[in-house]
Amino acid sequence: MGLSGTVSGMRVAAGVCRPTSEVPDGMDARACPRQAAPARDRYRGRLDQIFKTLERTLQFTAFVMLWRIRSRKPCFRTRSTREAGLRGPRSQRDLANECDGRQRHPRPEVLTLDQSHHQMPRGRPMPRSTSAPARRHRPPPVPLVSEPVSHDGREVTEEEYWRDYYLESDVHYEWNNGRLEEKPVSDYGTFLVYAWFIELLRHFLRARPSARMVALEMGFRLVLPTGTVIRKPDLGVVRDDNPVPLQPLDASYRGVFDVCIEALSDKDRRGIARDAVTKRAEYAAGGVAEYYILHREPGHQAFYARTSAGVYVPIVPAAGVIRSLVLPGFQFRLDDLLTQPSPEAMRHDPVYAPFVLPGWREAEERAAAAMQQAQAQAQAEAQARAVAEQGMQQAIAAQEAAEAARAQAEEALARLRAELANRG
Repeated sequence: MGLSGTVSGMRVAAGVCRPTSEVPDGMDARACPRQAAPARDRYRGRLDQIFKTLERTLQFTAFVMLWRIRSRKPCFRTRSTREAGLRGPRSQRDLANECDGRQRHPRPEVLTLDQSHHQMPRGRPMPRSTSAPARRHRPPPVPLVSEPVSHDGREVTEEEYWRDYYLESDVHYEWNNGRLEEKPVSDYGTFLVYAWFIELLRHFLRARPSARMVALEMGFRLVLPTGTVIRKPDLGVVRDDNPVPLQPLDASYRGVFDVCIEALSDKDRRGIARDAVTKRAEYAAGGVAEYYILHREPGHQAFYARTSAGVYVPIVPAAGVIRSLVLPGFQFRLDDLLTQPSPEAMRHDPVYAPFVLPGWREAEERAAAAMQQAQAQAQAEAQARAVAEQGMQQAIAAQEAAEAARAQAEEALARLRAELANRG
């Protein structure tokens, strides 16, 4: 509605809203905002109420329709041509009502057309049967997330393995001379041992950067006398002087790892033999210098070093400590694989102090040396202050003695003068 000049048939004169006939020409309705604004707000409020009512009505209608659709079961009744002739033509509304009535009051099974053709006249409904209604078997629910399918033992070529199975994320496979082998999963206790060992090795390589390690299912190829295998150790170490350096963009290692570490899976005998027997022989024949098997139980742990003859021999611990020959200076206590001490505790342990948080230890040593130096300096200053105070006390005593001697001399001089005066 227009508000310039007139407001609902009103004119404005001298700030008061009057009928149009009472307002002189030339007056503007904008001069009466007190009447125009309430009218506009009143109509706007009514429109808002109307729209809210419509919105609630539509929401309720949609809810009722959705509820009826969900509560109504589908009717799959179909009629043959002969049945349609017996019962006569039926409209879509009749079929819908029949479906709706059957859903509310389910009927038992009725006689077939062949049985009722000679028993019932045309146009009459067939009698209901007294037999029990047939049960409908629902198919089993389909899971939303399907389990990954394992291809363990499948025969594939090496090219197919690199292309289709090497980067598989759900199931990790190794390739053993034309056959896929699924990597077993270790339990949580073994994982804790493995995680502590990785952290210890990371501390060592950070303090002494002489090698690089990988722990992302990176595989490497071994050409053996019995065939070619592709293995993915749980942890691999490549020294800096290895003939084949490890590049940042490598998804697989093209050389031979210097150290391989496996977290043993003891779910079945096959998994134990896989790491303790099969891979041990393969790594030794392939040229892996050291091979470690980690597990939460000490009986399944093993640590091997390769001899010049190409065979593995156990690393003999010295006072319960395993020392690596491939990584000079790297050592760990066997009991600590189970206790898993923290880095704060290891930095004070003489076994780990040379490479676990050496910066912290050196900073603490520097702080302790500085404190000792400050204490020695303070002690020297205290001693010097004591000597100075003692010298001052001696000077004061000497001054007092000199004053006393001077007083005695003056007194003796006074007596001598008095005696001379008496003689004169």
